Amino acid sequence: MKSVITEIGRNALSESDKMLLFFDESATEFIREVSVIQRLENEEEITVEQGDIISFGEQKYNVTEVGAVANHNLNEIGHVAFLFGKQQEEFAGGIYLEPNTPPKIEVGMEIFYGEEK
Repeated sequence: MKSVITEIGRNALSESDKMLLFFDESATEFIREVSVIQRLENEEEITVEQGDIISFGEQKYNVTEVGAVANHNLNEIGHVAFLFGKQQEEFAGGIYLEPNTPPKIEVGMEIFYGEEK
């Protein structure tokens, strides 16, 4: 499954935060300011599992954990929280990734979900 980044909110990226919030293009203006907006390219259902690879352009990340509602949210509203490295609390809508450093992202970048190793 593939998506394309169409917008990056002015408060979406933080040097100290190890999380990126993604939403689809139906997001409200408030959500857009703190999120990365993506357009999902296919209508097929996405299922991301532990052990999969998610690619942000050429940058590949290993999926270490998938929150209880992450796949549901991704399929329903294009929403997912990507969390990089170990977190203190479990986030039900999160997909946990390694390495621990968030990717460099830009408008037009393709995201590939759930590639197998």
